[in-house]
Amino acid sequence: MNKIILASSLLMLAGTGINTAHATSCAVTEVSLGTNPTINADACYGYTTFGSPAVELNTLNTAALPTFSSSTYGSGSFTEVFNTSPQTGIFNSIQLTLTGVNVGANVDTFTFSWADTNGAALPNLPLYIDLVFSFKAGSTQSSNGGAGIAYFFFNDFLLTSTPTSTTGSFDLVVQQGLSHNALYARTSDKTVPSCLTNPALCDEDLPEPGSIALLGIGLFGFGVQRFRKQG
Repeated sequence: MNKIILASSLLMLAGTGINTAHATSCAVTEVSLGTNPTINADACYGYTTFGSPAVELNTLNTAALPTFSSSTYGSGSFTEVFNTSPQTGIFNSIQLTLTGVNVGANVDTFTFSWADTNGAALPNLPLYIDLVFSFKAGSTQSSNGGAGIAYFFFNDFLLTSTPTSTTGSFDLVVQQGLSHNALYARTSDKTVPSCLTNPALCDEDLPEPGSIALLGIGLFGFGVQRFRKQG
């Protein structure tokens, strides 16, 4: 009797066309940046439903946002840098670009690069930033609605002043080719010391090695003279 009920339930599910394609869970190891060391995503969300670029951004800033917000990660909504092509956009005067992302692949490498577009005005590189890479996997069966979209969060990623690019990679657990991808960003709650943000401050705040040596000699001489007086 139980077998008959189970079989009937399965037939009812099949008849209703319920989409089970989104049951796959993402893994932080699916997307990484850098080499030696390689940095995996700090957190991920999905695979979930998908739609227009506006829908994908809304999903990130509603359903996925709690996963990417904490006392460690910081908080705040994300801004879309780009969705699909061209794979470049500007966030807070920093141009962020992906090159070599091959649509149709489920395993691939790419280049992530950045550039300061506002000259001497702040912010300058180096700069910490929170990033989310999204990957929408395609489907080999149109009837199942596709594999959905997953979001991969990198907390406090440092955009260095040199180099200004790094290698990235993705390996989608759903084993389906990439349909499209997007990049989102928000301001990090981690700040680079002002000396590094503005090199001119380093020259003012940090004495030259020769000055440090002269200061040391002077202090040593002062100490010797005081010791002689005490003797």
